[in-house]
Parts: sequence; structure tokens; C-alpha cells
Amino acid sequence: GSKKGLKTMSNDSGSPSSDISGVWWNELGSKMELLKKEDGTLAGEYCTAVGEEGHVGEIAPLFGTQPKKPNGTFGWIVNWKPGKDGETTSTAWTAQCVEVNDQDVIQTTWLLRSEVEEAGDRWESTRVGQDTFTRTPQEEAH
Repeated sequence: GSKKGLKTMSNDSGSPSSDISGVWWNELGSKMELLKKEDGTLAGEYCTAVGEEGHVGEIAPLFGTQPKKPNGTFGWIVNWKPGKDGETTSTAWTAQCVEVNDQDVIQTTWLLRSEVEEAGDRWESTRVGQDTFTRTPQEEAH
């Protein structure tokens, strides 16, 4: 069945949601800018509002791929600078732009992979979550 209040945008809707370019904010206050490139890739910057000390406010480049069709799925990655302990992390988001209550929304699921010292420790290396991005800043949910 369909989800109430959620619909994907059609090709000819004229809605800006067929173009994911621009500035987006998630529910935690992180901000990103997506730029569609002619070769089908995405570029941009991600400024995180969460994380360990030294990472909050970090602006990191992002790279990804554009949807292959209007309202298709797409994704991007961010390779974060090493933390105070020297360990690195990377985040990958899978996404789809949809319309919710007449507003463009990018719904995502993300994986955050943290560096581990030994292969046997990989069980503790990955976190999974979801973000919702909008074209305007969101009120943080409490």
C-alpha cells in the first residue's frame, strides 16, 4: 500500500525536487550542498553538526552519483578527517528525493564505518542510521 503524505515526484511535475542540487539540512542540523556534474556524478560539501569533539562543524567534501531517472535512488560518501586518536571514518548514504506535505525531502539510510585495528574487530566497526534532509533548517526533535 501507499504511505500517507508521501509520494514520489513525476517527470513533468515542474517541482524542484527533480533537481537535487542545492543546500539541504538534516534533523540534527548537519548541512550539505549537492552539485550535479555533467558526467552524472555528485560533488559538494557536508558540514556535520554531530560527532566527536573536533568533528562537529567539520566541512568535508562529498562525492556520489546522481539519480538515473527523476526521483530515482542515488548516493554519496564522505571520508572524514582522522579523529584525535588518528582513526578514520567514512559515511555512505543511500537516498531518494520524495515529496512530503508539498515539500522536497531526501530520505536516507547511512552506514558509518570506523577504522578497527584488527580484522576480527569488524563486528564493532559499522553503525547504521537514517536521516531526513529538507531544503530549510529543521527544528531538532527532542
